[in-house]
Amino acid sequence: FARNSSVDHFFVDPVHQVYSTSRMDFKGQQHAERVYEFIILVFGIIGFIFGYIRQDFSITAYAVAAGALLSGLICVPDWPWFNRNPVAWLEPGLHLVDSSQQQSADVQPLQHHGGQARKRSSKGR
Repeated sequence: FARNSSVDHFFVDPVHQVYSTSRMDFKGQQHAERVYEFIILVFGIIGFIFGYIRQDFSITAYAVAAGALLSGLICVPDWPWFNRNPVAWLEPGLHLVDSSQQQSADVQPLQHHGGQARKRSSKGR
């Protein structure tokens, strides 16, 4: 289908700008999430142990909050080690091919047996 330049201006261009200037790639996002989960888990376990020993649940809550703060400082910014596998984005404004022009001799649409359903025999009923 043909694309409208005003639609590109309002929808495609801002999305492209956000993703083309972003440095964290998809593998980096996965790595950041694993680091975040690990830090929260370690701080939660350590906080639980010290809270159990001191019989004070607030120690556990403070430990988890400290872990969340530390993991936020480590995982939220776009650090260079989160962009080891950059994604090559397409440039905006590429026109899609009309579906009638897209079909070629080697690519044929699926055919459904001429639109006919199989008939069942009524002898076995």
